[in-house]
Amino acid sequence: MEKAVRLVTNLIYVLGLILLAILLFTITIFRVNINFGQELVNINYNHLSFYILLILGALVLLVLGIKGGKLVGSISESRLFTVLAVAFTLAGMYIIFNTTMTLRNDANYCFSAAKDFNLGDYRSLLFDHYLGYDSHQLGLVTFERILCLFSENIMFFQLFNLALGILNNYLTYRIADLVFNGNVLINKFAILLSVLFLPQLFFIMYIYGNIPGFTCLMTAYFFGLRALLGRGRLPWADLLLSVMFSAFAILIRSNYMIGVLALAIVALLDLIGKRRIVAAAAVFLAAVLIFTVPTRALQAYYEAKSGIEVSRGTPMILYVAMGLQEGPMGNGWYNAFNNNTYEDSGYDYEAAAQIGREEIGRRLSVFKADPGYAADFFSDKFISTWADPTFQSVNSAPAITLENWDDKVRGELLNNIYSGGRAYSIIATLSNVVNVIIVAAAFLFYVLIFKSKEKTGLKEVLLLFMLYTVGGMLFHLAWETKARYVQTYIYILIPAAAAGIHRLCEVIAGMRKKI
Repeated sequence: MEKAVRLVTNLIYVLGLILLAILLFTITIFRVNINFGQELVNINYNHLSFYILLILGALVLLVLGIKGGKLVGSISESRLFTVLAVAFTLAGMYIIFNTTMTLRNDANYCFSAAKDFNLGDYRSLLFDHYLGYDSHQLGLVTFERILCLFSENIMFFQLFNLALGILNNYLTYRIADLVFNGNVLINKFAILLSVLFLPQLFFIMYIYGNIPGFTCLMTAYFFGLRALLGRGRLPWADLLLSVMFSAFAILIRSNYMIGVLALAIVALLDLIGKRRIVAAAAVFLAAVLIFTVPTRALQAYYEAKSGIEVSRGTPMILYVAMGLQEGPMGNGWYNAFNNNTYEDSGYDYEAAAQIGREEIGRRLSVFKADPGYAADFFSDKFISTWADPTFQSVNSAPAITLENWDDKVRGELLNNIYSGGRAYSIIATLSNVVNVIIVAAAFLFYVLIFKSKEKTGLKEVLLLFMLYTVGGMLFHLAWETKARYVQTYIYILIPAAAAGIHRLCEVIAGMRKKI
């Protein structure tokens, strides 16, 4: 049993390292700029200034880490986190209080449905209304209904996102502390990198469940890892909390199903390797229930409450078909094929799904007939998805260059950022540096772990961060894509990246002693 687990684990490590290497190469060489307002993808090469800042940034981290670093070593973990959390809060509040924003597109439809539901108006569930197309958004609508009981002011939701952003940074720190046995320097690097990851700061303005769903996933990871590592007093209670928050994450944003699946795989590998078959069976059963029961229960509730049958919505296979098409934004990006097909088929789920299957077959035939075109298509799709340093966190919120949208951004700095000016370019370059450092350090860490003699337990548990990232990479290679879908797959690598930087500092310090 242990040999089988070790084999599967090593195969995942090999696949993960290959994909992380591709990701690292991509974001180091390429830089994607997405036009504000139109989401048109422009693929460019990184400038010399980026490489200079990357070298300087890496050197600063190494200097801070070698022998504990005087600056890093002189401040406690709690104080470092508090200082940076205050800075994060002030920056977030500055953005929030100087921006008047109107929700748009899907974010607006979900928010409007939440307010209507609270008034007893369930028309959005009708087959030709928004939730008739996208019934998978019922969890997000329900979550926003609860928040609307406190306030329907958009600023309240943004402040709530800000608080959850700080909580995400704290959970990252606590997860690093958990899996690396309280290593002080790793913890401090995790705290620092989480705050330097600027897309999370700008995403507080985006009211679409991204941050709340990710907070639930991170909470599930914390309790799940604590149970697997045996660091809590009540392992079964930790597992139950992990299951509960996993369900919340999927309900709020269904894409976090990838993260929950990664956690389930890691838990199964760990428990089977330790011959805890009953616990492994319980985790498997819990995973099956998480993916089915909460969603169906929510649909049943709304059908009983509204008297309207909840539609199956747009077939998911149409998203795969769309992900294989060219489009005005970019290869594999949203082009309305899914909703248009569903509408043109008379809202017939099976008919629309059949069109999707036929389109997938047609596109695969095109790729097979012209491998060169296929390589260009998927490389452009991959680069456009992963090489935007800000992951659309800035232009997903107020974009002042768009006409007829009554967003107002006050102050020269924010106007410059949200119009794609010089300030935005600086933020994008700094974000690019941080992204590359995170992926490079995580890659180094996983190379060292893969080569280590660790047989069971920790090696499987540490696989979690990379497995989530790899899952996201493979998913969006086939699925419809956008840059804003993938920022959490980089952020999740921070604990591994912090450990990688620490390990490199140890190696350099050891070399200095030998000289």
